[in-house]
Amino acid sequence: MVNSMTGFGQVQEKIDQTTISMEVKTVNHRFLDCAFKMLVIFSA
Repeated sequence: MVNSMTGFGQVQEKIDQTTISMEVKTVNHRFLDCAFKMLVIFSA
């Protein structure tokens, strides 16, 4: 029996003049690897 742990989710929210989008993608891994992408104006 083959079990797959692949999934995808996406949400988008608009607050005033700002739109926030988030995507979650998983592929058959046992480990957690997080990556964040944002505009340069929001980075420190």
